Amino acid sequence: RQRTSYLKVVENSIYLSAPATGKGLGSILFAALIAECEKVGIKEVIAVIADRGAHASIALHEKHGFVQQGHLANVAKRFGKPIGSYLLSLKVSKV
Repeated sequence: RQRTSYLKVVENSIYLSAPATGKGLGSILFAALIAECEKVGIKEVIAVIADRGAHASIALHEKHGFVQQGHLANVAKRFGKPIGSYLLSLKVSKV
């Protein structure tokens, strides 16, 4: 986000191709992301994830401490069908 009030908040997106899933690569990326966020003083990481077909992404985020904060129903379209988004967040540092 580009606003002063969000200076200590970042939004993440991690995408893995199908052949790369199930090998621990997502966890390696998350460990690096969280370590870097701690290093530079990020307070919170947020993720906005589709509510259809993204069960693995939600599970990966929750495995690394993200908590679901809300659900926005039917806010977008994918392949001509309405989809919603889950909002998840992770408190990184108390600073």
